Amino acid sequence: MPDSSQTPAISVRDLTVGFGEKNVLDGLSLDVRRGEILGLVGASGGGKSVLLRTIIGLIPPREGRIVIMGAESDYGDTAAMQEIGRHWGILFQQGALFSSLTVQQNVQFPMRENLEISQTLLDELATAKLEMVGLSPDDGNKFPSELSGGMTKRAALARALALDPEIVFLDEPTSGLDPLGTRWMGLSAPGVGIHGTPSDASIGYSASHGCIRMHIPQAEWLFNHVEIGTTVFIVSA
Repeated sequence: MPDSSQTPAISVRDLTVGFGEKNVLDGLSLDVRRGEILGLVGASGGGKSVLLRTIIGLIPPREGRIVIMGAESDYGDTAAMQEIGRHWGILFQQGALFSSLTVQQNVQFPMRENLEISQTLLDELATAKLEMVGLSPDDGNKFPSELSGGMTKRAALARALALDPEIVFLDEPTSGLDPLGTRWMGLSAPGVGIHGTPSDASIGYSASHGCIRMHIPQAEWLFNHVEIGTTVFIVSA
């Protein structure tokens, strides 16, 4: 029986994604292992978000193969993609909070979709997730339009962590934040396994695809030093 700890949590092979006559991604292959953080770094329009959206099933590829936690993505099978989607949480670029729901209701949304639990437990779990990202219960009663940029990022992160996912996708998590907010995002996620300060900030870099590959303790370095667009994949151990 193969060792699951050695099997990539995310495996992408020969991926081609495009719009019209233009290919945004052309023959991309990469693996993300358990307990690893992969950062895709590059200028706006370089394809970072396109890759994320393709992996999670929002954009169908022209060619290639994607396997997540041992299950191959089948873009024609909605039920199968929903099942695979239980493994991840996502923080989109602009937060993508539902404007008609309060912050607490936004955090509860994936719980309602996937769990059969009482309203009391939903409220308790949502409060715990909000506290994890530095928001108060009073903040949970606010609507997205009442939040600052930093609070929106925190609320979106709380929603991404709602189901304690094995994989967390962060699409430009520090864009638009001040330096203190950027540093907070780098230190705020013990719930997804980011902790500590790297003793060695050396990293592996692939110029061909703009990938930074690092171990979990190096996450703070990423958030504190990368100033251009960054998309981050985090996989729990």
